[in-house]
Amino acid sequence: YWSAVDRAVLAFQHAKGLAETGIVDQPTWDRLQALTSTPVVLPRTSTALRVKDLQVRLKLNGRFAYGITGVYWSAVDRAVLAFQLAHDLPQSGVVDQRTWDRLKAVTASPVVIGRTAATAQLKEVQLRLRAVGLWGYGITGAYWSALDRAVLTFQQQRNLPQSGVIDQRTWSRLVALTYTPGTFDQHRFDAGLRPLMPTAASLDSRCRTGRVMCVDKATRTLTWVVDGTPSMVMWARFGRPGAETREGTFRVSRKYEYVISNLFFTPMPYSMFFSGGQAVHYSSNFARLGYASASHGCVNIADHAQIKSLFFKVRVGDKVVVHP
Repeated sequence: YWSAVDRAVLAFQHAKGLAETGIVDQPTWDRLQALTSTPVVLPRTSTALRVKDLQVRLKLNGRFAYGITGVYWSAVDRAVLAFQLAHDLPQSGVVDQRTWDRLKAVTASPVVIGRTAATAQLKEVQLRLRAVGLWGYGITGAYWSALDRAVLTFQQQRNLPQSGVIDQRTWSRLVALTYTPGTFDQHRFDAGLRPLMPTAASLDSRCRTGRVMCVDKATRTLTWVVDGTPSMVMWARFGRPGAETREGTFRVSRKYEYVISNLFFTPMPYSMFFSGGQAVHYSSNFARLGYASASHGCVNIADHAQIKSLFFKVRVGDKVVVHP
């Protein structure tokens, strides 16, 4: 509190027709509060869901250390006041519009899937929401009001900021609840999306050196890796019971852009043989039926563009690792 504050108080009193005392007396303070206040948007009588949202955001900001109960009690008052103090806001101790806007801004998370997202992405959202019991409609890939409601309900149930949009925080929680790392991601496959690129650290150790087609039966993927860096990943299908795809470390022995199976008389475009008659190749059957069927031992790829690209990258002699 220095001379500039005195001058500011005096100027305010002069401008507002108040007694020009130069000190903050009650009439001056009342007028200043009235002129700088914003409407209360989240009073003590707010619904439990709204209070939960407030508590979640205050907790994310490090101002609230208690359980997310939806009860508006003295600790919430103190947390609001501490937030206002830390962010140079008028210290009303209530959640007015200015305080709420700032709190939402500092606890916001980037939107990762918006209304204009691709159909396949939105299908994945719907599939994952269905898996947690929050989507009872068709898997259409359309973003409409029911999806907004489902996202908001998920946020309310999981003590997340109730933005109503699929931000990074919400999406990470939803994926964590509907996918176990190191397993097949059924929801991405069913949505028509390619697998997520694995990290180098998650690869089998045999796949981290040289040029490798790394085939992972657990995740049902084939990853193309060069000197430890994954650059392409695709869904893969394997042999049926009694004709299992052999596991181990192999080398590409021969390649054929187009060949017919000598045993089953089926086309095997972009074949890269690695163990006797077993090869990595495109399968129209896999593209059509998915995992409802299986191969006779080969590693089937359903994505024509990906297997074609891979075929022209792979050389005879490159390593093939097939692991459970």
